[in-house]
Amino acid sequence: MFEKSKNDLKILYVTPSSIRDTGVAAYALKFKEHIEKADLYNVKMEFCLLGIHINFFRELIHLRKGIPDLSKDFHLIHAELSSSSQKEFWILYFLINRYPSIPVIITVHDAPYLCLNPFYINWLKKYNNFLPIKVLRKMLEIGVGYWVERKIMKKTRVVFATTRCGAKEIKKRFPQMKNIFYLPHISFYEKEFKENDEKDEYILFFGFIRKGKGLEILIEAFQRLILQNGFNQLRLVICGGYKRDHYYHYILKKIKDLNLEKKVVITNFVDEKEVIHLLNKSLCCVFPYENKKTISSSGAVIRALSAGCPIVISNISMLTEYVKNGQNGLVFQENNSEDLYCKLLTLLKDKQLRENLSKNAIEYIKKKHNNHVIAEKVIQMYNEVLNHKV
Repeated sequence: MFEKSKNDLKILYVTPSSIRDTGVAAYALKFKEHIEKADLYNVKMEFCLLGIHINFFRELIHLRKGIPDLSKDFHLIHAELSSSSQKEFWILYFLINRYPSIPVIITVHDAPYLCLNPFYINWLKKYNNFLPIKVLRKMLEIGVGYWVERKIMKKTRVVFATTRCGAKEIKKRFPQMKNIFYLPHISFYEKEFKENDEKDEYILFFGFIRKGKGLEILIEAFQRLILQNGFNQLRLVICGGYKRDHYYHYILKKIKDLNLEKKVVITNFVDEKEVIHLLNKSLCCVFPYENKKTISSSGAVIRALSAGCPIVISNISMLTEYVKNGQNGLVFQENNSEDLYCKLLTLLKDKQLRENLSKNAIEYIKKKHNNHVIAEKVIQMYNEVLNHKV
Protein backbone atom coordinates (compact mmCIF):
# COMPACT_ATOMS: atom_id res chain seq x y z
CA MET A 1 0.00 0.00 0.00
CA PHE A 2 1.19 3.51 -0.79
CA GLU A 3 1.06 6.34 1.68
CA LYS A 4 -1.16 9.28 0.83
CA SER A 5 0.60 12.29 -0.67
CA LYS A 6 -0.37 15.44 -2.49
CA ASN A 7 0.90 13.99 -5.77
CA ASP A 8 -0.69 10.56 -5.54
CA LEU A 9 -4.32 9.58 -5.78
CA LYS A 10 -4.99 6.05 -4.57
CA ILE A 11 -8.33 4.58 -5.66
CA LEU A 12 -9.79 1.33 -4.35
CA TYR A 13 -11.48 -0.04 -7.47
CA VAL A 14 -14.47 -2.34 -6.87
CA THR A 15 -15.35 -4.07 -10.10
CA PRO A 16 -16.22 -7.49 -11.58
CA SER A 17 -13.04 -9.41 -12.35
CA SER A 18 -14.00 -12.00 -14.98
CA ILE A 19 -14.20 -10.75 -18.57
CA ARG A 20 -15.75 -14.13 -19.46
CA ASP A 21 -18.83 -13.30 -17.39
CA THR A 22 -19.46 -9.60 -17.96
CA GLY A 23 -18.41 -6.79 -20.28
CA VAL A 24 -18.06 -4.50 -17.25
CA ALA A 25 -14.86 -6.36 -16.30
CA ALA A 26 -13.35 -5.58 -19.72
CA TYR A 27 -14.50 -1.97 -19.38
CA ALA A 28 -12.83 -1.73 -15.96
CA LEU A 29 -9.47 -2.94 -17.28
CA LYS A 30 -9.52 -0.34 -20.05
CA PHE A 31 -10.80 2.40 -17.74
CA LYS A 32 -8.02 1.74 -15.21
CA GLU A 33 -5.42 1.80 -17.97
CA HIS A 34 -6.46 5.25 -19.22
CA ILE A 35 -6.96 6.80 -15.79
CA GLU A 36 -3.46 5.77 -14.77
CA LYS A 37 -2.00 7.09 -18.04
CA ALA A 38 -3.50 10.58 -17.55
CA ASP A 39 -1.09 13.43 -16.82
CA LEU A 40 -3.10 15.42 -14.26
CA TYR A 41 -2.15 13.35 -11.21
CA ASN A 42 -0.22 10.24 -10.42
CA VAL A 43 -3.34 8.09 -10.08
CA LYS A 44 -3.11 4.48 -8.96
CA MET A 45 -6.17 2.25 -9.01
CA GLU A 46 -5.99 -0.95 -7.02
CA PHE A 47 -8.52 -3.69 -7.73
CA CYS A 48 -10.59 -4.91 -4.81
CA LEU A 49 -10.40 -8.59 -5.71
CA LEU A 50 -12.96 -9.93 -3.30
CA GLY A 51 -15.56 -12.27 -4.66
CA ILE A 52 -13.37 -14.19 -7.09
CA HIS A 53 -13.15 -17.29 -4.86
CA ILE A 54 -15.89 -19.72 -3.87
CA ASN A 55 -16.40 -18.61 -0.27
CA PHE A 56 -17.43 -14.97 -0.62
CA PHE A 57 -18.33 -14.58 3.06
CA ARG A 58 -14.94 -15.88 4.14
CA GLU A 59 -13.35 -13.17 2.00
CA LEU A 60 -15.36 -10.46 3.75
CA ILE A 61 -14.23 -11.82 7.11
CA HIS A 62 -10.63 -11.87 5.81
CA LEU A 63 -10.98 -8.24 4.75
CA ARG A 64 -12.36 -7.32 8.13
CA LYS A 65 -9.52 -9.02 10.00
CA GLY A 66 -6.66 -8.60 7.56
CA ILE A 67 -6.84 -4.89 6.68
CA PRO A 68 -7.17 -2.73 9.78
CA ASP A 69 -7.92 0.62 8.16
CA LEU A 70 -8.23 1.19 4.41
CA SER A 71 -8.76 4.91 4.99
CA LYS A 72 -5.02 5.21 5.60
CA ASP A 73 -4.24 3.78 2.19
CA PHE A 74 -6.92 5.07 -0.19
CA HIS A 75 -8.35 8.48 -1.04
CA LEU A 76 -11.46 7.17 -2.80
CA ILE A 77 -13.55 4.11 -3.54
CA HIS A 78 -14.78 3.82 -7.13
CA ALA A 79 -17.24 1.02 -7.92
CA GLU A 80 -18.45 -0.30 -11.27
CA LEU A 81 -21.97 -1.70 -10.79
CA SER A 82 -24.22 -3.51 -13.25
CA SER A 83 -27.46 -5.46 -13.04
CA SER A 84 -25.53 -8.70 -12.45
CA SER A 85 -22.83 -7.43 -10.07
CA GLN A 86 -24.25 -8.98 -6.90
CA LYS A 87 -20.85 -9.51 -5.28
CA GLU A 88 -19.66 -5.98 -5.97
CA PHE A 89 -22.95 -4.57 -4.66
CA TRP A 90 -22.48 -6.29 -1.28
CA ILE A 91 -18.74 -5.58 -1.15
CA LEU A 92 -19.47 -1.88 -1.64
CA TYR A 93 -22.12 -1.95 1.06
CA PHE A 94 -19.62 -3.58 3.41
CA LEU A 95 -16.89 -1.03 2.57
CA ILE A 96 -19.02 2.09 3.03
CA ASN A 97 -20.12 0.87 6.44
CA ARG A 98 -16.67 -0.30 7.51
CA TYR A 99 -14.86 2.81 6.18
CA PRO A 100 -17.37 5.69 6.16
CA SER A 101 -14.62 8.32 5.90
CA ILE A 102 -13.58 7.21 2.39
CA PRO A 103 -15.62 9.05 -0.30
CA VAL A 104 -17.45 6.82 -2.77
CA ILE A 105 -18.03 7.23 -6.52
CA ILE A 106 -20.18 4.80 -8.51
CA THR A 107 -20.48 4.13 -12.23
CA VAL A 108 -23.87 2.59 -13.03
CA HIS A 109 -23.86 0.45 -16.18
CA ASP A 110 -27.49 -0.75 -16.12
CA ALA A 111 -29.50 2.28 -15.04
CA PRO A 112 -31.47 3.00 -12.99
CA TYR A 113 -30.58 0.03 -10.73
CA LEU A 114 -27.31 -0.45 -8.87
CA CYS A 115 -27.94 -4.20 -8.95
CA LEU A 116 -31.07 -5.77 -10.41
CA ASN A 117 -31.00 -9.07 -8.47
CA PRO A 118 -28.90 -8.57 -5.31
CA PHE A 119 -30.03 -11.89 -3.84
CA TYR A 120 -29.27 -14.01 -6.88
CA ILE A 121 -26.60 -16.48 -5.70
CA ASN A 122 -24.50 -18.06 -8.45
CA TRP A 123 -23.56 -21.18 -6.51
CA LEU A 124 -27.31 -21.85 -6.01
CA LYS A 125 -28.17 -21.22 -9.65
CA LYS A 126 -29.89 -24.60 -10.01
CA TYR A 127 -32.45 -23.47 -7.44
CA ASN A 128 -32.70 -19.72 -8.11
CA ASN A 129 -35.66 -20.16 -10.47
CA PHE A 130 -37.69 -22.46 -8.23
CA LEU A 131 -40.92 -20.66 -7.34
CA PRO A 132 -40.39 -20.62 -3.52
CA ILE A 133 -36.82 -19.32 -3.98
CA LYS A 134 -37.99 -16.69 -6.50
CA VAL A 135 -40.70 -15.49 -4.10
CA LEU A 136 -38.22 -15.31 -1.23
CA ARG A 137 -35.70 -13.45 -3.39
CA LYS A 138 -38.35 -10.97 -4.49
CA MET A 139 -39.39 -10.30 -0.91
CA LEU A 140 -35.76 -9.76 0.09
CA GLU A 141 -35.14 -7.48 -2.91
CA ILE A 142 -38.20 -5.33 -2.20
CA GLY A 143 -37.35 -5.09 1.49
CA VAL A 144 -33.66 -5.51 2.28
CA GLY A 145 -32.25 -4.91 -1.23
CA TYR A 146 -34.16 -1.67 -1.69
CA TRP A 147 -33.01 -0.46 1.74
CA VAL A 148 -29.35 -1.35 1.06
CA GLU A 149 -29.48 0.37 -2.33
CA ARG A 150 -30.80 3.55 -0.71
CA LYS A 151 -28.11 3.40 1.95
CA ILE A 152 -25.36 3.05 -0.66
CA MET A 153 -26.72 6.01 -2.61
CA LYS A 154 -26.96 8.11 0.55
CA LYS A 155 -23.24 7.63 1.19
CA THR A 156 -22.20 8.06 -2.45
CA ARG A 157 -20.79 11.43 -3.45
CA VAL A 158 -20.98 11.11 -7.26
CA VAL A 159 -22.80 8.77 -9.65
CA PHE A 160 -21.72 8.34 -13.26
CA ALA A 161 -24.02 6.81 -15.88
CA THR A 162 -22.61 5.59 -19.18
CA THR A 163 -25.63 6.74 -21.20
CA ARG A 164 -27.48 10.06 -21.15
CA CYS A 165 -30.89 8.40 -20.90
CA GLY A 166 -29.50 6.25 -18.08
CA ALA A 167 -28.48 9.36 -16.13
CA LYS A 168 -32.03 10.73 -16.50
CA GLU A 169 -33.55 7.50 -15.20
CA ILE A 170 -31.24 7.45 -12.17
CA LYS A 171 -32.28 11.02 -11.37
CA LYS A 172 -35.93 9.94 -11.49
CA ARG A 173 -35.32 6.96 -9.21
CA PHE A 174 -33.10 8.84 -6.76
CA PRO A 175 -34.39 12.44 -6.83
CA GLN A 176 -32.51 13.28 -3.63
CA MET A 177 -29.17 12.49 -5.34
CA LYS A 178 -27.81 15.68 -6.91
CA ASN A 179 -24.45 14.66 -8.33
CA ILE A 180 -25.45 12.39 -11.21
CA PHE A 181 -23.44 12.87 -14.40
CA TYR A 182 -23.20 11.33 -17.86
CA LEU A 183 -19.79 9.76 -18.48
CA PRO A 184 -19.15 8.60 -22.06
CA HIS A 185 -18.21 4.96 -22.42
CA ILE A 186 -14.49 4.54 -22.98
CA SER A 187 -13.36 3.35 -26.41
CA PHE A 188 -11.36 0.17 -26.85
CA TYR A 189 -9.24 0.75 -29.96
CA GLU A 190 -7.61 3.61 -31.82
CA LYS A 191 -7.85 3.03 -35.53
CA GLU A 192 -7.38 5.05 -38.71
CA PHE A 193 -9.76 4.53 -41.61
CA LYS A 194 -8.47 2.52 -44.60
CA GLU A 195 -10.21 2.53 -47.96
CA ASN A 196 -10.76 -0.80 -49.73
CA ASP A 197 -9.93 -2.77 -46.58
CA GLU A 198 -10.30 -6.48 -47.40
CA LYS A 199 -13.28 -8.19 -45.78
CA ASP A 200 -14.40 -11.78 -45.36
CA GLU A 201 -17.88 -12.97 -46.32
CA TYR A 202 -19.58 -12.94 -42.93
CA ILE A 203 -21.96 -10.95 -40.75
CA LEU A 204 -20.95 -10.72 -37.10
CA PHE A 205 -22.92 -10.73 -33.87
CA PHE A 206 -20.62 -9.92 -30.97
CA GLY A 207 -21.55 -10.00 -27.28
CA PHE A 208 -22.88 -12.26 -24.55
CA ILE A 209 -25.57 -14.63 -25.82
CA ARG A 210 -28.62 -14.29 -23.62
CA LYS A 211 -32.32 -13.56 -23.80
CA GLY A 212 -33.07 -10.01 -24.94
CA LYS A 213 -30.24 -9.88 -27.49
CA GLY A 214 -32.65 -10.52 -30.39
CA LEU A 215 -30.62 -13.28 -32.03
CA GLU A 216 -33.73 -15.02 -33.34
CA ILE A 217 -34.58 -11.89 -35.36
CA LEU A 218 -31.07 -11.79 -36.83
CA ILE A 219 -31.18 -15.48 -37.78
CA GLU A 220 -34.52 -15.01 -39.57
CA ALA A 221 -33.20 -12.01 -41.52
CA PHE A 222 -30.00 -13.91 -42.36
CA GLN A 223 -31.99 -16.84 -43.77
CA ARG A 224 -33.81 -14.49 -46.15
CA LEU A 225 -30.51 -13.06 -47.36
CA ILE A 226 -29.31 -16.58 -48.20
CA LEU A 227 -32.52 -17.83 -49.83
CA GLN A 228 -33.67 -14.77 -51.78
CA ASN A 229 -30.52 -12.92 -52.80
CA GLY A 230 -27.92 -15.50 -53.74
CA PHE A 231 -25.38 -14.74 -50.99
CA ASN A 232 -24.20 -18.33 -51.15
CA GLN A 233 -20.83 -17.71 -49.47
CA LEU A 234 -22.23 -15.54 -46.70
CA ARG A 235 -21.95 -16.77 -43.12
CA LEU A 236 -23.25 -15.55 -39.78
CA VAL A 237 -20.71 -15.63 -36.95
CA ILE A 238 -22.21 -15.44 -33.45
CA CYS A 239 -19.33 -14.62 -31.17
CA GLY A 240 -19.39 -14.32 -27.39
CA GLY A 241 -19.76 -16.06 -24.08
CA TYR A 242 -22.89 -18.05 -23.34
CA LYS A 243 -24.52 -20.29 -20.77
CA ARG A 244 -26.18 -23.50 -21.88
CA ASP A 245 -29.58 -22.25 -20.77
CA HIS A 246 -33.05 -22.32 -22.32
CA TYR A 247 -32.32 -19.38 -24.64
CA TYR A 248 -29.10 -20.91 -25.95
CA HIS A 249 -30.86 -24.18 -26.80
CA TYR A 250 -33.73 -22.23 -28.37
CA ILE A 251 -31.23 -20.50 -30.70
CA LEU A 252 -29.60 -23.82 -31.61
CA LYS A 253 -33.02 -25.28 -32.44
CA LYS A 254 -33.92 -22.25 -34.57
CA ILE A 255 -30.70 -22.60 -36.56
CA LYS A 256 -31.44 -26.28 -37.12
CA ASP A 257 -35.11 -25.72 -38.03
CA LEU A 258 -34.10 -23.14 -40.66
CA ASN A 259 -31.45 -25.50 -42.05
CA LEU A 260 -28.61 -23.08 -41.34
CA GLU A 261 -26.17 -25.35 -39.48
CA LYS A 262 -23.54 -24.96 -42.21
CA LYS A 263 -24.03 -21.20 -42.47
CA VAL A 264 -24.07 -20.15 -38.80
CA VAL A 265 -20.99 -20.41 -36.59
CA ILE A 266 -21.32 -20.03 -32.82
CA THR A 267 -18.09 -19.49 -30.92
CA ASN A 268 -17.68 -19.32 -27.18
CA PHE A 269 -15.67 -16.60 -25.45
CA VAL A 270 -12.82 -15.24 -27.60
CA ASP A 271 -9.86 -13.16 -26.48
CA GLU A 272 -9.33 -9.51 -27.38
CA LYS A 273 -6.99 -10.16 -30.33
CA GLU A 274 -9.55 -12.45 -31.94
CA VAL A 275 -12.32 -9.89 -31.31
CA ILE A 276 -10.30 -7.22 -33.15
CA HIS A 277 -9.65 -9.61 -36.04
CA LEU A 278 -13.33 -10.57 -36.33
CA LEU A 279 -14.47 -6.92 -36.28
CA ASN A 280 -11.88 -5.87 -38.84
CA LYS A 281 -12.75 -8.65 -41.27
CA SER A 282 -16.56 -8.71 -40.99
CA LEU A 283 -18.81 -7.07 -43.59
CA CYS A 284 -20.90 -5.65 -40.75
CA CYS A 285 -21.82 -6.22 -37.12
CA VAL A 286 -25.46 -6.48 -35.99
CA PHE A 287 -26.94 -5.61 -32.57
CA PRO A 288 -30.63 -6.63 -32.67
CA TYR A 289 -31.19 -5.93 -28.97
CA GLU A 290 -34.65 -5.70 -27.40
CA ASN A 291 -35.87 -3.12 -24.90
CA LYS A 292 -35.54 -4.31 -21.33
CA LYS A 293 -35.97 -3.25 -17.73
CA THR A 294 -32.62 -1.45 -17.55
CA ILE A 295 -30.92 1.13 -19.75
CA SER A 296 -27.49 -0.32 -20.38
CA SER A 297 -24.42 0.91 -22.16
CA SER A 298 -23.00 -1.50 -24.72
CA GLY A 299 -19.30 -2.14 -24.72
CA ALA A 300 -19.79 -4.37 -27.76
CA VAL A 301 -21.24 -1.49 -29.81
CA ILE A 302 -18.42 0.82 -28.72
CA ARG A 303 -15.88 -1.85 -29.69
CA ALA A 304 -17.44 -2.22 -33.14
CA LEU A 305 -17.52 1.56 -33.71
CA SER A 306 -13.92 1.87 -32.45
CA ALA A 307 -12.83 -0.76 -34.98
CA GLY A 308 -14.64 1.06 -37.81
CA CYS A 309 -16.96 -1.88 -38.40
CA PRO A 310 -20.23 -0.94 -40.17
CA ILE A 311 -23.02 -1.68 -37.71
CA VAL A 312 -26.76 -2.25 -37.75
CA ILE A 313 -28.69 -1.67 -34.50
CA SER A 314 -32.26 -1.87 -33.28
CA ASN A 315 -33.95 1.45 -32.47
CA ILE A 316 -33.81 1.23 -28.68
CA SER A 317 -32.70 4.27 -26.71
CA MET A 318 -29.51 2.81 -25.27
CA LEU A 319 -28.17 2.15 -28.79
CA THR A 320 -29.46 5.18 -30.68
CA GLU A 321 -27.39 7.37 -28.36
CA TYR A 322 -24.37 6.01 -30.22
CA VAL A 323 -25.65 5.54 -33.75
CA LYS A 324 -27.40 7.94 -36.12
CA ASN A 325 -29.11 6.20 -39.01
CA GLY A 326 -27.18 6.58 -42.24
CA GLN A 327 -24.27 8.40 -40.58
CA ASN A 328 -22.24 5.97 -38.49
CA GLY A 329 -24.57 2.97 -38.75
CA LEU A 330 -28.02 1.78 -39.81
CA VAL A 331 -31.04 1.54 -37.52
CA PHE A 332 -33.93 -0.93 -37.87
CA GLN A 333 -37.24 -1.36 -36.06
CA GLU A 334 -36.87 -3.44 -32.90
CA ASN A 335 -38.10 -7.06 -33.23
CA ASN A 336 -38.76 -6.58 -36.96
CA SER A 337 -36.86 -9.17 -39.00
CA GLU A 338 -38.25 -7.73 -42.27
CA ASP A 339 -36.79 -4.30 -41.54
CA LEU A 340 -33.48 -5.83 -40.43
CA TYR A 341 -33.36 -7.87 -43.64
CA CYS A 342 -33.88 -4.72 -45.73
CA LYS A 343 -31.13 -2.83 -43.87
CA LEU A 344 -28.69 -5.72 -44.24
CA LEU A 345 -29.49 -6.11 -47.93
CA THR A 346 -28.87 -2.40 -48.51
CA LEU A 347 -25.56 -2.57 -46.65
CA LEU A 348 -24.28 -5.73 -48.32
CA LYS A 349 -25.00 -4.41 -51.81
CA ASP A 350 -23.41 -0.99 -51.27
CA LYS A 351 -19.66 -1.06 -50.62
CA GLN A 352 -19.43 2.73 -50.64
CA LEU A 353 -22.07 2.94 -47.90
CA ARG A 354 -20.10 0.45 -45.80
CA GLU A 355 -16.94 2.53 -46.20
CA ASN A 356 -18.76 5.76 -45.32
CA LEU A 357 -20.25 4.22 -42.20
CA SER A 358 -16.84 2.83 -41.21
CA LYS A 359 -15.11 6.19 -41.63
CA ASN A 360 -17.83 8.05 -39.72
CA ALA A 361 -17.80 5.46 -36.91
CA ILE A 362 -14.08 6.02 -36.31
CA GLU A 363 -14.53 9.81 -36.35
CA TYR A 364 -17.47 9.57 -33.96
CA ILE A 365 -15.41 7.58 -31.43
CA LYS A 366 -12.52 10.07 -31.65
CA LYS A 367 -14.85 13.00 -30.93
CA LYS A 368 -17.40 11.58 -28.48
CA HIS A 369 -15.51 8.78 -26.72
CA ASN A 370 -12.00 10.21 -26.49
CA ASN A 371 -10.26 8.31 -23.70
CA HIS A 372 -7.95 11.19 -22.80
CA VAL A 373 -10.88 13.59 -22.37
CA ILE A 374 -12.86 11.01 -20.36
CA ALA A 375 -9.88 10.34 -18.06
CA GLU A 376 -9.38 14.06 -17.43
CA LYS A 377 -13.07 14.49 -16.61
CA VAL A 378 -12.99 11.61 -14.12
CA ILE A 379 -9.80 12.76 -12.41
CA GLN A 380 -11.18 16.29 -12.17
CA MET A 381 -14.24 14.81 -10.43
CA TYR A 382 -11.99 12.86 -8.06
CA ASN A 383 -10.28 16.12 -7.17
CA GLU A 384 -13.58 17.94 -6.61
CA VAL A 385 -14.81 15.14 -4.34
CA LEU A 386 -11.62 15.27 -2.26
CA ASN A 387 -11.86 19.06 -2.02
CA HIS A 388 -15.53 18.79 -0.96
CA LYS A 389 -16.76 20.74 -4.00
CA VAL A 390 -19.36 18.06 -4.75
